[in-house]
Amino acid sequence: MTASPKRLALVALIAITAAGCGALFNSGPALVTFTSSPEGADVYVNGTRRGVTPLSIPLPKDGDYVVTFRKDGYEEVVATVNKKVGAGWVILDVLGGLVPVIIDAATGSWYVLSTHSVHGSLESANTPATGALTPEQLDAVRRGVPMSRILELPAELAPAGDGS
Repeated sequence: MTASPKRLALVALIAITAAGCGALFNSGPALVTFTSSPEGADVYVNGTRRGVTPLSIPLPKDGDYVVTFRKDGYEEVVATVNKKVGAGWVILDVLGGLVPVIIDAATGSWYVLSTHSVHGSLESANTPATGALTPEQLDAVRRGVPMSRILELPAELAPAGDGS
């Protein structure tokens, strides 16, 4: 008793529509790469030390992560990796009907991570201020934020009150 090509195609179609697209094609963790300047920083993910940069580790896609880079003599750097719903998986699920939507929603298979590489630029803890703005401060200036809201002046440099 051999199965006809039509019957095999029907079984394959039912299997694909009965399972969510994310569950079929987006399962398993995402490989995330961690680098730093300088290299050799300890990498902590949600408070647990995971290794030293450069480093690649698998992270489940259905979680949010706080990444901390630490190295002796340097200020620690904190970054985040967040989960988000992959719009492509949702669209494919909706096209497949209600069952794939339910399966991927229940299993979290339509989640993806916001990034697959995280870089920490560590600054020396002993380096005096250079007078240069950080990229974040420059961006704020470009958006029209007054410098007085960006910089914290030492007390001896702050403007004096009006005396009233």
